Amino acid sequence: MNTQQLECFVRIADKLNFTKVAEELYITAPAVAHHIINLEELNTSLFIRTSKMVKSTEPGSLFYSEAKDILQKIYMVEKKVKKLASQKISILRIGCSSQVELEILEIPLIKLREEFPTVYPQIIIQDYFILKSLFDNKQLDILISTKEMIAEAHDYIFKKIKNISSYAIIAENSPFAKEKEICFIDLYDTPLTTLHPRFIPF
Repeated sequence: MNTQQLECFVRIADKLNFTKVAEELYITAPAVAHHIINLEELNTSLFIRTSKMVKSTEPGSLFYSEAKDILQKIYMVEKKVKKLASQKISILRIGCSSQVELEILEIPLIKLREEFPTVYPQIIIQDYFILKSLFDNKQLDILISTKEMIAEAHDYIFKKIKNISSYAIIAENSPFAKEKEICFIDLYDTPLTTLHPRFIPF
C-alpha cells in the first residue's frame, strides 16, 4: 500500500469514474485500475465495476474515511517538511540529567519558541557526567547544572534559570545538624548516601 494507491482509491470513491481519475493524475486508466487491484489484495473488493457504472462496496466505504484521513496527515507532514526546508532552522542541543531539570525547562522553552520560531530544541537526557563530557566536546550547546557543579570551569558562561532547594537528611549528631543552610562546598569531604530519583518514596 502506498500514497499513489490511496490517492487513486479516494478519487475514484469521490468521482466513481476511472477515466476521469486517470486524467486528473496524468496516468492511464489501466494504471488506475492496477492500483485498485493492488489494494484489493487485502482480500476484499472495494468497488463494484461494470461497463456502465462504478459503485463502492461496504468495505470500500469504510476504507474511504480511513484512507482520506491517512492522506490528509501525509499532506500535512509534507507541508511542514517543505516549510522547514525553506527556513533557516537551527538545532539547540540541551542536556539535562533529571526530571526536575526537565520541568524547569518548560517555561524557557515556550519563550524560546515564541522569540525564535526557527530554533528547535533537542533535549538529551543522560547521566550528568556523560552530559558534561558531551558539553566539553562541543556536542551540547547548553548543559543544565548547578553552579557549584561547574565551579571549577572558568571558560563556561553560567546563566541562572531558577532557584531550587535541595534537602539533606542529617543525623542528630552531625556537625551540620544545627545549620540552617548547607552549601555543596561544605559537603566535599563528607561521606554521602544519595538516592536515585526512581527510588525516592515521595
